[in-house]
Amino acid sequence: RDLMKGLLGDCLKDDHFLHRAVLTGILRVAKEDIFSELNNPGIYGVLDQPYSSWFGFTEHEVKQLLQQRGHSERLELVRQAYNGYRFGADQPLMIYNPWSVINDLCKPTVQPGLHWVNTSDNHLVHQLLTQADTKVKQGLHELLSATTQHTTTQIVQEHVPLREIAKDNKNLWGLLLASGYLTVAQARENPDADNKIVQLRIPNNEVRRLYSGLVIRWLQGPAQGISGVDLVEVLLQGQVQEFADYFARFMLESVSYFDPSSQQPERFYHGFVLGMMHHLRDRYIVDSQRESGLGRYDLALEPKDKTLPGFVMEFKTCLNSTQSLDDTAQQALQQIQSKQYHTDLIKRGVKTVIALGFAFFQKQVAVAHKRLTEAGVMM
Repeated sequence: RDLMKGLLGDCLKDDHFLHRAVLTGILRVAKEDIFSELNNPGIYGVLDQPYSSWFGFTEHEVKQLLQQRGHSERLELVRQAYNGYRFGADQPLMIYNPWSVINDLCKPTVQPGLHWVNTSDNHLVHQLLTQADTKVKQGLHELLSATTQHTTTQIVQEHVPLREIAKDNKNLWGLLLASGYLTVAQARENPDADNKIVQLRIPNNEVRRLYSGLVIRWLQGPAQGISGVDLVEVLLQGQVQEFADYFARFMLESVSYFDPSSQQPERFYHGFVLGMMHHLRDRYIVDSQRESGLGRYDLALEPKDKTLPGFVMEFKTCLNSTQSLDDTAQQALQQIQSKQYHTDLIKRGVKTVIALGFAFFQKQVAVAHKRLTEAGVMM
């Protein structure tokens, strides 16, 4: 920081030779005090109106480029893959990712390739998303779900120092927005001028494939271990006891001892299971922390085909090693029944609901289960 402050500060304050300078990046440099002695630089972010058409290629420009290359027939493919960025809260103009368009023009393929997302190291994004709390996991699920029109509404802090990104969810959403992993669907005013309420969405197919890949790799687990995807399929086949046994193994192989060590470990486990259920979105509606019956369940799976079973899940954590995991799992199961969390699924035509009570302690887990019929008879 001191090096950049001296180098850029002297350059940008030159009164004799410098007429105008433009700096580009994804994080606001003023927040790092590099330009503390520079008077009032103009800062224009992705939510600001000025220069909103200059962050990439417009539709007209892409049409011209494709025509010059003799690939006008590829317009719709390129649009789906690389268009969709929106800059400025009220700007209707959609912008193409210029790097991806240029690479596609140089090497056109039957299906547009992954160009921009493969040029950067996605490790930070992967780490932040997989280690985030339940609210972030729910937001990620909303982005990938057709039931929410692939959008999630979040409070966003647009200008955040990199070192503070992991401290607050609004900082994480701000990073994903500023770096191109998300874009603006709609923004509205917030009494807090530093934070904005923004409806976010994944801009295009190129970035959507990145998110899906991150989730899939997370679910694969260790190379020689059980796959999270296969584990969930065991549950859907009605082999609940086998699922409980496999899930205990999966936790030992996939979770670090330190992952759930925060002040609210239940959020970690909730997000962990929610992420496992992501690939079911074509067959199930996955709801998290919704009201039903006499309370609010942790997680529910509503089948789109009502002849299939639905699932209601409750998560509890043991405070210490002396607390029985099996007893705690039974308490979670009893809570589902006493609070009648399965009521909404039954009302929506689901004939059979399987209740699952989870109890966690560090890398250990116990699962209690019971099948609830349409008439409420326990089996």
